[in-house]
Amino acid sequence: MPAIGIVFDWDVHGCADPIELFMKLTDPKRLAICLIASGDVRRPETEIVNSHFDYCVAVFGPVVSVAYVREFFLTLDISGLAPRSRRLIEQPVLDRLGLTEDGYGRFVTEDWYRIVHDRCKTSGWGYTPRIVNCELSAELRAKLDELWLPC
Repeated sequence: MPAIGIVFDWDVHGCADPIELFMKLTDPKRLAICLIASGDVRRPETEIVNSHFDYCVAVFGPVVSVAYVREFFLTLDISGLAPRSRRLIEQPVLDRLGLTEDGYGRFVTEDWYRIVHDRCKTSGWGYTPRIVNCELSAELRAKLDELWLPC
């Protein structure tokens, strides 16, 4: 399956959470049938400042979706992204990173988390917790029901 990984720089001051930044920047409708995965990736020794790791968000899916992500992030010039020279991770390297699956076209968590709920709500991404482990207000429950719907 075609795939691309986007590398985010943990050392950038003021950098939003990489997943949150990815969600804010991308169009979830263009990634609706893609697998999203993420996790820490080792930074080259020559570029270690504070952290030994960067963070990778990967998209596995149709060629058109992977091309959208590749082209969009390669030309983007914002704080929080790794330098262009190491911003993209291609296959087969990407397949060996051991990234954690975050869901298909939406974010999936074992338990419901307010922070993930809010991120998905503000960015237009779908959210599917496997378990809602607390009592939600009617307003939160209604919004979660909306987030569960397909994009």
